[in-house]
Amino acid sequence: MDAAPQPPPAARRAGGHGLRTPQALAALFVAALALRPQLVGLGPLLPAMQTDLDIPHGLAGLLTAVPVLCMAVFALPAVRIAHRIGLRTAMAVALGAVVIFGALRPVIPSYPIVLLTTIGVGVGIGMGGALLPRATSLLVPSRVAIGTGLFSGGIQTGATLAAATAAPIAVLGDWRLSLWVFTAAGAVLLLAWLATTGPVSKLTTDDVWPRFPWTSPVAWRMVGIFALNSLVFYGLVTWLPSAYVDRGWSEVEAGRLVGLMNLAGIPVALVMPWLSDRSFARHRSVLAAGLVTVLAVGGILAAPDLALVWVVLAGAALGALFPLSMLLPMDIGRHDIAGHAAMMLTGGYAVAAIAPALLGVARDATGGFAVPFWILLLGGVVLCGLSVRELRPHR
Repeated sequence: MDAAPQPPPAARRAGGHGLRTPQALAALFVAALALRPQLVGLGPLLPAMQTDLDIPHGLAGLLTAVPVLCMAVFALPAVRIAHRIGLRTAMAVALGAVVIFGALRPVIPSYPIVLLTTIGVGVGIGMGGALLPRATSLLVPSRVAIGTGLFSGGIQTGATLAAATAAPIAVLGDWRLSLWVFTAAGAVLLLAWLATTGPVSKLTTDDVWPRFPWTSPVAWRMVGIFALNSLVFYGLVTWLPSAYVDRGWSEVEAGRLVGLMNLAGIPVALVMPWLSDRSFARHRSVLAAGLVTVLAVGGILAAPDLALVWVVLAGAALGALFPLSMLLPMDIGRHDIAGHAAMMLTGGYAVAAIAPALLGVARDATGGFAVPFWILLLGGVVLCGLSVRELRPHR
C-alpha cells in the first residue's frame, strides 16, 4: 500500500485558519496583552479615584466587579458573534470596545459616567476573554496547551505592566493620565492583532449555543474552582494596594505589590499548561497551587510586613491556577467539552464578580481589611477542597 501523502513543509508548520504557528501564537499574545490593563490597573489607582470621585470602598469595588461580570455575561454571545462576523473581526470589535470606552472613561470626572464607560470596557474584556480559548483551539489546534500558556502569560504580562506603571504614571498627572496611557497601548495592540491575523477566516464551528451540563457534578466542581480562583485574584488586585495604603505605604509602593504579584505569575502561566499536560492528574497541580494561595493570603493576614514574600507566592499560585482552570474541561475526554467550558466561564466569573464590591462593603462596614482578607482565605480553602479528587466526567 502506498504511503499516505505528506503535506508540504509549509503546511506542516502552519497553524489553523491560514496562519503559521508562530504568527498565530503572536496574535494570541497581543490580544491577551490588551485585556487586563484597564481592569487590573485600577487597583493602584483606587485610593486616588475614591478621593477624587468621593465614593466609598463599596462603590469603588464596582469598577472592578462590572468587567468581571461582563466576562460571565459575554462568555456565550462572544462565540456566537464570532461565528457570524469572523474571529478576526470579533476580536477586533472586543479590543476596539476596550480602547473606545477606555478613552471615554477619564473624560468626565463623575462616578456615574466612569461606571457607565466601565461597562463598555467590560463588554470588550468579556468578549475578548471568551474568544481567546476558542481562538487557541482553532489557530493552534496541535499546540493547545502551549497556546493556552501563551495567552495566559499575555494576560499576566498586561496585568503586570499596568499594575506596575499605574501609580507612577499618575504621579506625573493624576489617575486619568494612567487610563489614557492604557488606552493608547490598547490601540497599538489592536493594530497588532489586525496585522498578525490578516489571513484568518471565519470560525468553522456549529452555529449552536453550548448546553450547560446542569446535572454534571464535575461541571459544578469546575465552576467552583474557576470561581474561587477568580475571586481571590480580583479581590487581591482590587484591594491589596488599598490595604497597604491604609498601613501607611505610599500609593506607588502599594501599587508595586500588584505588579510584583502579576510578574511572579508570568513564567508559571507560560510553563504550567505544558507541565500539567505531562500528567494525567491535573487536579493535583490545582491543589498544590491552591495550597500556596492559602499560604500567601494567610501570610498577608498573619505577617503583613513580609508583603513581598506573600505577593510573590500568591502571584505564582494564581498564575498557575488560571491556565490550569482553562484546561480542566479538556480532561473530561469527549464528554461535551464546549458545554463544560461555557458553564465554567459563565458561572465562575458570575460568582467572582461579587468579590470586589463585597470586599469593599466589608471594608466600609468594619473599618479595616482583615475581614475582606479572611473571606479570600476561606475561598482558597474551599478551592483546595474541590481539588482533592480527580475531575472525572459524569456518566
